[in-house]
Amino acid sequence: MKREHLIKPVLDRRYPTVQYGKGVFLFDEQGKAYLDASSGAVTAGIGHGVQEIAEAMQEQAKKVSFVYRSQFTSEPAERLAEKLGGLAPGGDYWAFFVNSGSEATETAMKVAIQHWQEKGRAGKYMVLSRRMSYHGITLGALSMSGHVLRRRRFIPAAGGVPCGGSSLLLPLPFS
Repeated sequence: MKREHLIKPVLDRRYPTVQYGKGVFLFDEQGKAYLDASSGAVTAGIGHGVQEIAEAMQEQAKKVSFVYRSQFTSEPAERLAEKLGGLAPGGDYWAFFVNSGSEATETAMKVAIQHWQEKGRAGKYMVLSRRMSYHGITLGALSMSGHVLRRRRFIPAAGGVPCGGSSLLLPLPFS
């Protein structure tokens, strides 16, 4: 067996090599189709090989691919934030763009903690999580997870509180 250099979730498992995607299907080297029911943790819900998306990405990449939010903004980011705010029911909303669901989860946790600190209630720092929940791959997101098997080996680094019961309350250490 050829040595692989890419770390996978299960190290001794063989994974199909995807050659391309079309719509909701992924196709491996032999042309076998797989229904993409996971989409990389739901990040490709629009499907694969969508021509309009590829064209929009190419057009934007010709102009600028990325600007860091603490230094710059861009017209596409401003338009998207405005559009998302307009879709949300009820009030005036803001958008905060991140690179992954894990980052979104950790950012939401930080915003909630900061909110209560600024309200003079620094003691409110517990996170309630459903049993068997998944909030992301990073240690911070894992610290909010109620998934026993994913969390078990990282308990000491993820707040020290084991999973149990129908919900999970985690103290999040900060000073």
